[in-house]
Amino acid sequence: MVALYAGTTAERAQETLDVCRAEIDRLSKDVTEEELNRSKTVIKGSLFTTGDLPEGRSAALVEDVFLQDQGRSLDDIALGINNVTLDQIPAYLEAFPPKPQTLVTLGPKPLD
Repeated sequence: MVALYAGTTAERAQETLDVCRAEIDRLSKDVTEEELNRSKTVIKGSLFTTGDLPEGRSAALVEDVFLQDQGRSLDDIALGINNVTLDQIPAYLEAFPPKPQTLVTLGPKPLD
């Protein structure tokens, strides 16, 4: 699964949506090491921030038990994130293609 969030203004909403779609399409073609490292940093930052809250940690443990039959520590999850390589991205996207897409937009007018 590929998830993406973008906040923007009403005037730039269509442009933002178009860029998001293009970036999802680009995932299997030319992700750089720098982009992968930035993504890892953001994901781990969110992981540890959410993991500090009882509700967030509980939700993560439930997800782990549901998907892997056991809970993992935050350090184990971070290690898994650190171990992701550029070579794994195309195989992941082949196994879990980001299409069909489910799209939700909120704003004053519909987007294309």
